[in-house]
Amino acid sequence: MKIFITGGTGFIGKFVVKRLQKAGYQILVLTKKKIDPVVIFGSKKNIKLLQGNLSNIRYFQPIVRRFRPDVAIHLAWEGIPDYGLEASFKNLKHGINLIEMLGKIGCKMFVGAGSCWEYGAMTGKISEKTSPQSSTPFTSAKLALKLFGESISAEHGMKFVWLRLFYVYGPGQRPISLLPTIINGVLKGKVPEIKNIQGGNDFVYVDDIAEAIVKVVQKYKSIPEGEYNIGSGYLTGVREISNLAMEYCNVFTLFKPSRKKTAGFFADTRKIRKVIGWVPSTTIEQGVKKTINYYKSI
Repeated sequence: MKIFITGGTGFIGKFVVKRLQKAGYQILVLTKKKIDPVVIFGSKKNIKLLQGNLSNIRYFQPIVRRFRPDVAIHLAWEGIPDYGLEASFKNLKHGINLIEMLGKIGCKMFVGAGSCWEYGAMTGKISEKTSPQSSTPFTSAKLALKLFGESISAEHGMKFVWLRLFYVYGPGQRPISLLPTIINGVLKGKVPEIKNIQGGNDFVYVDDIAEAIVKVVQKYKSIPEGEYNIGSGYLTGVREISNLAMEYCNVFTLFKPSRKKTAGFFADTRKIRKVIGWVPSTTIEQGVKKTINYYKSI
């Protein structure tokens, strides 16, 4: 099988590419800069690099056409953590143009990375039947890309799958994200200040996310089109994960328990489990430990 991937050198993408390599697939990775695959992925096995930019798809379309991908995985989203209008609209245009190009060259399935933020300010368990409630340019762009993608893909006979990723964490996450902020602060001898200590998220370890994406790819001939929640299926409090990180870093000035109920929403994962048999295997304790070990090593 041949796989074309954008965002393959990013936080999630690196884990996806490594799993695709292990599965023995041929991979074409779009990169903005020249890279050494051995440095990024640990091996250059089965990898072809395509240096290019989503703002100029016409430049590299002939190369993708000759590669003839069976499946395309679109993880790229430029400018994060800029979730403003200009950046979001640019990414929307890039995504639409990419899907159109892939449909024209005969790609069989497009896999897009959506976000749990598309559901808006919800609480409790959220299924794919829950109506999205866009409240930001970022979520509007994601939802619009899904709608345009479904229409364009149908026009070209390309299968369209949209994965709503919940709160992904792990090695290589942006330093300003919650867990890296806590870990880096604690490793420097500081107790971090957490703004939303009563909040909670559906935290899911990055390599579990990568496993789900690869399983979707492997089922490209049989998986039904549509959206799928990719999360742990559990709500973990910010207080809980913060205390875990500090405890594992041997800092025992922990946040005190509260009688208030943890606020947040989490994924109903029954659909993805039924279709591809995926269940995340990394517990929150294991994931936090792996993440801490990563930051200690760099």
